[in-house]
Amino acid sequence: MNDVILTERSNIVAIADAIRTKTERTDTLTFDEMADAINDMELNGNLNFEVVGGASVPLNPNVNTIWVNTESEITSYIFSAFEPESPVDGAVWIAISNNGYIKATSPVESNWITVCPVSAKQYINDVWEDKVAKSYQNGTWVDLWNGKLYEKGDEYTSITGGFIARGLAYSSSYKTAAAPGLIKGKDYLKATQNTSQGGGALICANKIDLTDYKTLHYAGQLHSTASNGIIALCVWKDFGTYKADNLVTSLSITASTTLHAGTVDISEIVGEYYIGFYLCNTGSYINLTHMWLE
Repeated sequence: MNDVILTERSNIVAIADAIRTKTERTDTLTFDEMADAINDMELNGNLNFEVVGGASVPLNPNVNTIWVNTESEITSYIFSAFEPESPVDGAVWIAISNNGYIKATSPVESNWITVCPVSAKQYINDVWEDKVAKSYQNGTWVDLWNGKLYEKGDEYTSITGGFIARGLAYSSSYKTAAAPGLIKGKDYLKATQNTSQGGGALICANKIDLTDYKTLHYAGQLHSTASNGIIALCVWKDFGTYKADNLVTSLSITASTTLHAGTVDISEIVGEYYIGFYLCNTGSYINLTHMWLE
């Protein structure tokens, strides 16, 4: 039997209640006791998570099946918020979090355990190797994802669609729509507005579902040569003619300022939106190293 350990502290009460219901225990359970109790359960009867490997997704999967793209044998799998101790060769670690793009829910008798898998690693030759992984949810394969949009060269294209530059005029007074110049470096993205009074944006090509997140973060250099409030990290429902069209929220910076990190409150936003940096006027730029949701 594969070893399955659920150790995310935010889920601990639900996990403990589910275990007590199934095992008819009434005592207080430690983390280790809960992990042992789950490991002792018959997976197919009580926890319907399944982790499979291979070069392609399996046919006719069950809900909550997690496919790991690996040619190495999966000897065991572990759901944990923390790096497992003393792993065996071939073990797969499914990292879990408080929230995530996927919410895999599994019944234990009348109780339910909800797990948010965000990434997969496999222990091969004494090293944890990152693996592409997907979870089968609502009839489709969904990428495991940890809320990251960009990190030092990784555009998380399966989620973001990649980062692109597009023209978007600032207002009826500044009507020029000019896509900024875009450089994709090894560990950064840099978009620079090269048109006087021209407006444009560096954006995720895909809309991103913000429902389960509270804060949008970025790190890098956001520099403004324009008037106060023109340069901004923005969330749009859709794009119109001007920057303000369908703008839901933003973080703006003042003229002649460089902001190295910032956040936008998205706690009240539900649904899918475009995310990006608005740049207007010659010399304004974003040099992006990190962008993520929490």
